[in-house]
Amino acid sequence: MMYLHIASGRNYERFNETNMFVEYAKQNGFPFVKLDALEDYSYSKKLIELWNKDDIMIIEEDKVPTLDILHELEICHHPFCSQSYIVTFKVGDGIKTYSAGGWNRVSSGVGSFYHIPWCFTNYPDKTKIFTDTTDLGLVKISKSLQEKIKLQVCKFDVQQFRISEELTRLGVKVHIHLPTIKHNHIINLTEYPHYINMVNYDQNKM
Repeated sequence: MMYLHIASGRNYERFNETNMFVEYAKQNGFPFVKLDALEDYSYSKKLIELWNKDDIMIIEEDKVPTLDILHELEICHHPFCSQSYIVTFKVGDGIKTYSAGGWNRVSSGVGSFYHIPWCFTNYPDKTKIFTDTTDLGLVKISKSLQEKIKLQVCKFDVQQFRISEELTRLGVKVHIHLPTIKHNHIINLTEYPHYINMVNYDQNKM
C-alpha cells in the first residue's frame, strides 16, 4: 500500500489539522508521502508515476480521519473505497451541510450531473453503501483496478472526473465507509458553481 498526502502548497490554517494528523499517522505505521499539487499538473504527473505499482490510499489536505478509519480502508476488499466526509456549502447568507464522499449520476432537465446523496446515515446496512463515483478526499484504490484505468496529465479536478468516467465505463461502484469525518472547508457556491446542481437537486426524485 502506498500512502499519499495531497497538499496544495498553500499555508492555509484550515490545513493544519490534517497536517498534524498525517504526522501522527506516519508515527503509527502509515508512511504517508506528501504530494505537492501547487502547480496545475504536478499532482497528476506524480500520480501517474505511482499508478499501477501498488494499492494507493489518498488523503487530501483538509480531511481529518482517525487511525482506525485508515485501517478499515486498508483492509477492505472492495477495489475503490471512499470515506464519507462532511461537505458544507455557503449558500447566500446561509449554510447547508451534507454527508458526502460519494456522488450519484443524475439526468434531469438541466442535463447530466453528479448529485451528493446526503442520507448515508439512513441506510439500513451501513456496510453496503455504494455510489456511482467520488472525489479523492480520502480513498483507497486497489492495484487491480488501477490496471484498468489509464491516467493522463491534467489538472487536479479534471483528473478526478476522468477517474469517475472510467469507473462508469468499467461498471465499478464506490464503496462508502462510515462514519462521516471532518472536512475543514466551507465551499462558496459563487466560487464553485459546478456544485449548484448538486445542492439544488430535489432528493425526493432519487
